[in-house]
Amino acid sequence: MFDDQFDYVAHVSAAGYEWIPGESFRRESADPGEHVTGNLLVPRLSAGSEVARAIQPDHQDPALFRDFADLDTSDPDSLLAFANQYGFLEHGERGRTEMRAELRAEAFADWVWHIDALRCVIRVHDLVQEGDLAALAPSMTWQPAGPGRPNGRWVFHGYPGWWGGHRSVFTMPSEWPADLLSAYPGLPPPQQPGLRPSSYPVTMDSPTPGDDLRLVARAWLYQVVTDTIGHSVNVRLNADRATGKARLRVIPSSLCQLLWFQFSRALIAGKDYRRCKECRGWFELPPRERDRKVFCSPACKVKDQRTRKARVAELRTGGRTPKQIADAMGMDIETVRAWIKSTQAKGK
Repeated sequence: MFDDQFDYVAHVSAAGYEWIPGESFRRESADPGEHVTGNLLVPRLSAGSEVARAIQPDHQDPALFRDFADLDTSDPDSLLAFANQYGFLEHGERGRTEMRAELRAEAFADWVWHIDALRCVIRVHDLVQEGDLAALAPSMTWQPAGPGRPNGRWVFHGYPGWWGGHRSVFTMPSEWPADLLSAYPGLPPPQQPGLRPSSYPVTMDSPTPGDDLRLVARAWLYQVVTDTIGHSVNVRLNADRATGKARLRVIPSSLCQLLWFQFSRALIAGKDYRRCKECRGWFELPPRERDRKVFCSPACKVKDQRTRKARVAELRTGGRTPKQIADAMGMDIETVRAWIKSTQAKGK
């Protein structure tokens, strides 16, 4: 079981970030003349741009992975706003531009891949939680045994990926290998985002075509998490401050890894999440408040109440009766009357 919180510390540029064209960036390890297509995220160049502020994202927002997956990948500004708050997803590729001798950059296409990937696993997880087999079925197909495959297997369709196993535009080749081109005629040029593999085989013990799709989906989710973060996990053995007993802690190495660990924690603990009624951000539902908590914080609850009080006053000024206001806003009439009385008292 994971700890309640991950102690990952993100170092965010105090000056913020900006998008630059990939053609202007030269990787430190690249051949002369080689460049990356598409926009790149870099720390903004301004006075004090070398200064960074330290934050602990998991302590601030245990449901950050859901907010990240909700980012609009067609809107670079939404990704930029997230970066300005939480920093790089990983550690950036070292390089330079004509204006700057040294800086790090992350590709817009890489951000899109990670958003699409988390969005996909979250959707599958939610469908499993809801028991919606009809919605899961189109993504899961059974492949019977055949040439080169002695046993049947389940296959998941629709997970975002890169051809040839590349998940970053910085690691993709300048040209596709001849064997890949022969296998996939008409393959788009390297570094083009949004490429999709045809299938993602699910690893299961003794699978059968009659397996419960929820079990197949869970096996696939566990496999994806392992494939994504299982190769670079940092752990630390230290003493628990409260008990003095030894404990083994998982320390994410990047913001991206933290987001996947947050998702893993949700899988293991069966956590539920809800959108805040006011800010629309996601928050974790405490077990004892799952049926009634609708705000992520006291501040959002107060803001919502102020907004509704102002609306009640507006409708009353417009000639609506307390009964009409209560019906229109889905409130009980006694609360409406109390708010009207309070507003009138303040106006005297």
